[in-house]
Amino acid sequence: MLRLLFLGVLMMTATAFAADEPVDKAKQPLLGEWSVVDATGGELAALLKANVVRVTFDADTFMAGRAGEYTLDATKSPKQIDLKIAGGPKEERGTYKGIYEVTADSLKVQFALPGKERPAVFAATDGVVLTLKRDKK
Repeated sequence: MLRLLFLGVLMMTATAFAADEPVDKAKQPLLGEWSVVDATGGELAALLKANVVRVTFDADTFMAGRAGEYTLDATKSPKQIDLKIAGGPKEERGTYKGIYEVTADSLKVQFALPGKERPAVFAATDGVVLTLKRDKK
């Protein structure tokens, strides 16, 4: 019984330390909850606008109707984002390569469907463009 108690305390301590790990500096501006303001770019954009109200970014994961992981390359121009979705229907799984720009309270993301080339510039004819506004606490 004492071993189980010790193991429980050890697990809680490890979880507490993991939560305090520093977040990649490039990801800090994205962290938190965002509301979808607009979506353009065809049928997928219309589905996203109708079904995804909020997007949440954590240190390595995001939630936008489906959970996934994301990576950034803020050294590129425009800045690049890859959204990786492993769950859900087979046709929704994959890596959505995109670009983004972020300010204190707005986020614009454009991405291509899995298997397609990353957009080079923001243009509604080249993938899906999402405009989001940071939720106030």
